[in-house]
Amino acid sequence: MARASNRLTALAVTKAKKPGMLADGHGLYLRVGPTGAKSWVFRYRQQGRLHDMGLGPLHTVSLADARLAALGLRKRRLEGDDPLAAKRKAKEGARLADNSTVPDDEVMFINDPERAYSEASRGRRRALMERLRAVVDEKKAGKDEAD
Repeated sequence: MARASNRLTALAVTKAKKPGMLADGHGLYLRVGPTGAKSWVFRYRQQGRLHDMGLGPLHTVSLADARLAALGLRKRRLEGDDPLAAKRKAKEGARLADNSTVPDDEVMFINDPERAYSEASRGRRRALMERLRAVVDEKKAGKDEAD
């Protein structure tokens, strides 16, 4: 017997009030929060672990759009891709691109002698900043080579 799909209707989605997860089929769920907020979730297993990937709130993403998004994610899963890991990696790359340098005020905070830090603590903070700068410089060099 085949698994049920497209179990939810637009009316059922709007009437859902009880907190919990309502299954539409093929990994698509409507999550109703304790406050009544509704959002779409794509649920899948990767290496034995259960993952929930948010697709957006109901007021922004319709039932049809959520089904299309879930279909695209299922296709990526068939190709062996982990969509949540890819989303996190893209988000981290964007964050690194935005924060490509360590702000000077953070360096001043760490080296400020008026702060109530021990010398050992300031040394650990300086070492951390140096490592962060090295990682940022490495990422910049890799990005420049790719361009």
